[in-house]
Amino acid sequence: MDGLDKLTQRIQKLESRLAHIEKRLFDQYPASQSGSTQEKISHAEPTGRGQNKSDSTAVQYEDYGYDLKLAKTDDSLATSKIMAWCAGITFILAAVYFLKLVYDTGWLTPVRQIAIAYLSGIALIVGSFYFDKKDKQYAAYLPAVGLVVLYLTTFVVHLNYGFYTHGPATALVAMTTLLGIWLSRRFNNSVYLIFSEICIYASPFLIHSDNPQLLDLVIYYSAWSLLFSYCSLLDGRRITYLLPMYLAILGFDLIWRGAGGHQWQLAAGYQLVQFVIFAGNTVLFSLYHKSPIEKDTTLAHGLALFIFYGIEYAILAKHIPDLVNYFALGSGVLVWFLYYCASRFYQGKESLSQGAVLVSYYCSWVVVHAVFLSEIPGMWLPWSVLSTPFIYVLLISRLRGNQQAAVPVMLACGGLFLLGYGLLLRDVVLDTDLKTPMPIVALFVYVALLYGMYWFATKREQFASNATLMLYAGHLGFIACLVAWVKEDIYLSAVWAVYGVALLLLALIVKDKTIGKSALIIFTVAALKVILFDLSGANSMVRVLVLLVLSVCLYVGGFLYQSVVNGKLADKN
Repeated sequence: MDGLDKLTQRIQKLESRLAHIEKRLFDQYPASQSGSTQEKISHAEPTGRGQNKSDSTAVQYEDYGYDLKLAKTDDSLATSKIMAWCAGITFILAAVYFLKLVYDTGWLTPVRQIAIAYLSGIALIVGSFYFDKKDKQYAAYLPAVGLVVLYLTTFVVHLNYGFYTHGPATALVAMTTLLGIWLSRRFNNSVYLIFSEICIYASPFLIHSDNPQLLDLVIYYSAWSLLFSYCSLLDGRRITYLLPMYLAILGFDLIWRGAGGHQWQLAAGYQLVQFVIFAGNTVLFSLYHKSPIEKDTTLAHGLALFIFYGIEYAILAKHIPDLVNYFALGSGVLVWFLYYCASRFYQGKESLSQGAVLVSYYCSWVVVHAVFLSEIPGMWLPWSVLSTPFIYVLLISRLRGNQQAAVPVMLACGGLFLLGYGLLLRDVVLDTDLKTPMPIVALFVYVALLYGMYWFATKREQFASNATLMLYAGHLGFIACLVAWVKEDIYLSAVWAVYGVALLLLALIVKDKTIGKSALIIFTVAALKVILFDLSGANSMVRVLVLLVLSVCLYVGGFLYQSVVNGKLADKN
């Protein structure tokens, strides 16, 4: 009986789990209920022999009646969407070819052609409300096509017929755009906003004015940017403000440069206004919807930031080169301040980690470009980048909670350090025209710093993978110093060998096998250099002395390396 009771309990648990699964499926695929109540089904467990009815357990649960057919409609729904888009495109093509046909053949007067085109667009929009009662999602494609027809008709009438001047054509485009915004709210579909945004920002390219004024374009673009930013807050989709952001920044820049690039103050001010509008709206969107920037939209936001930086920097660098770097740093401070405000007032459950990554990339680039590459003279760059390891250590301690945000800081500091180190090595070894002040002293500072960074990295597990690279970079710098000091190649090889012995002794003292292994490379290079290059150009006495020094160093080095390998020294890489 105990076994039967256990079996009964297991069956009860299975029934409970099935009921839970059915409830989840019903929540995902709710079925249309014809009645006000759902059927209750009782499942009684089988009773064994001698078991009373009072002992029998009955489990009741609701049959949620989810419609499995809905789970199978995904493919058909996708197919219907494709067919709807194809139908819309073919209708637009048919309308264009129809207008061309009647224009070429002269069947209808221009006024009738225009009237037919407008009525066709309006009919598509109005007809969608009939299908809206049957399938709202599918009916939404008709007004989208009608919206495109209205835009194309306005542009064609202005460009080909000349019936509309600049003012009426712009007003009609604006009215069509407002209609598209309303349709987007009516059908809860962002496709209307996308079409409207493209057409409204493209209208200055298609609608020509007899007396174009740059200030009018500034007001026109800025007003629509504000409106679409507000629509994004209501719409809840980031694409609603991302697309206008690109169109407003790039569209104005193309028109301004095409017009000759005059009134640079107005152009720079406009780009700054667009930056403030969309950066501020990004923060408001995250706060209002309690939704941070996600990983799939980080690139779109970051690319817009760098496009703004490139356009604004190019304008200011041409006209106020002495102040451009300060404005660049100001943009970085503004981006950081907006992120700081967002982090202070954000109340969502998800973290703002992607926003921190975006801010880190932008601010890192601003500091690298505006400070190190532009503001600091080239001759002082090797000296200035000596500060980057300390900057990295300072910032990395504040970014421990977000490793992705630390990557831009690492790339910026590491790239600058390598650049300065490479320029200094070229200046010391090749004697170039860089003219770094006190290059040998600077190189010694680099070597000491690299060895210190190696020691620091071996003490911390997160930096251990880069420790060997720092050690060999330090060796390279010290060898470059020896090259600058010792002018005779054959003597230089002997000094390298002595340096290798010193490294082996240091490895034994500090009990570091990685330093001992690095000494082998120096021995190998020194020996090959002597045999292949140095012996042929030296006299007999020098050859004997150098070979004796090299042989002693190699023998002592071999003995020390054997102690390093056989001894229980730590490999700190």
